[in-house]
Formats: sequence, structure tokens, C-alpha cells
Amino acid sequence: MTQSPLRNRVIALAGVFQASELAHDFADRGHADELALDTSIESLYRFDAESVEAVYGDLSGLELGLHKLRANFSGRRNPNVLHAVVSLMQLGGRVLEDEELGENLSDGLQAISVHRQDAEFDQERHFERLAQLYVRTISPLKPRVVVRGNPVLLQQERYVNCVRASLLCGIRSAVLWRQLGGSRWQLIFRGRSVLHLSRQLLGEI
Repeated sequence: MTQSPLRNRVIALAGVFQASELAHDFADRGHADELALDTSIESLYRFDAESVEAVYGDLSGLELGLHKLRANFSGRRNPNVLHAVVSLMQLGGRVLEDEELGENLSDGLQAISVHRQDAEFDQERHFERLAQLYVRTISPLKPRVVVRGNPVLLQQERYVNCVRASLLCGIRSAVLWRQLGGSRWQLIFRGRSVLHLSRQLLGEI
């Protein structure tokens, strides 16, 4: 069944919200929802998914992001998470505009995908490589994504790597959202439709 363009954009937007929430969870508490994290990380490697939903495996893995999206459009905003979402959406546009940057990101993810097959390539090493890719490609861009949290955690490299890996997932979803025709104007003028679809998608889980 062909999905509506707006439905697909809402799915991708939920991916951005989920990644931002994961980054802030790591910064605040040092851990995050495992299903949501696995879903967002795996979305980085679904290079030729047959549908938008298939990028995330299925809707159940986006439940966290859909809840945060619904809360935002219901007036229950988390300013820190929303600020990161807005920055990620802007950066998604920058990636699409810069062909070389897009190729560097794609090549980096392809290389990490190969290393994932190594027995010694555990989650900590995986997130370290993703964080390094984020620093090389996204960190130099404006606007910078600001994630505030527990200063004790954010002084430790392993948690900073988790935050950056999560933000890289947000970039992937933001690029997808832009590719699907997403824009900030749609969020302003179609907020009710976005809220309705987020509720509908949650009902399908």
C-alpha cells in the first residue's frame, strides 16, 4: 500500500525526535532506551531500504520518537530536545546541499558497517567510530547541536561518544525528512496534521 507523503515525513521526523531524546538521555543519565537506540543505530546502515518505515525496521522501534513528537505538538515541549531537533533538521539540509559531505558520511558509514563484522567490534568501539565520523563531518557545521546534561557524564569520553552517535542518527533521519520534502514551514502550518498522524502511527504499534 502506498503511504502518503506526509505520513512518511512524520515517520522520519519521529526519527529525529528519537535521536535527540537518546542524546539527551545519555547526557543526563548515561543510558537510554535499548529498543529505540538499536532502531536508530540500525537506521544508519539501511542504505537501500524499500520504504521509509523499513529504514527503522518497523514502527515499534520508533515508539519513543513518536511519543516525543506527539508531546511536542500537544504543547508539552522539552526545550532542550526541541532545540536539538531544530538544529538537526537544519544540518540535514546542509548535508543534502553539500555533495562531498554527503559522500564522506556515506563512505564513513560503509566502512564502519564492514568493521561491525569483526568479533572484537563491541558497542563501545562502535559508538567511538560513529562519534569520530560525527566530529569529522558534522561538528564543523553550523548550527552546532548543543546537548546539555550531567557535567560528570559529559567529561567521560564513552558518554560523549554515545551522545554523538545518537546525533548522527538524528542527521540520518533529518536528511531523510528533507529528501521527502520536509520543511519548517510544514511544521508551522500543518502541525495539526502532524499531531494526528503521530497519534495514528502510535495506534498502529
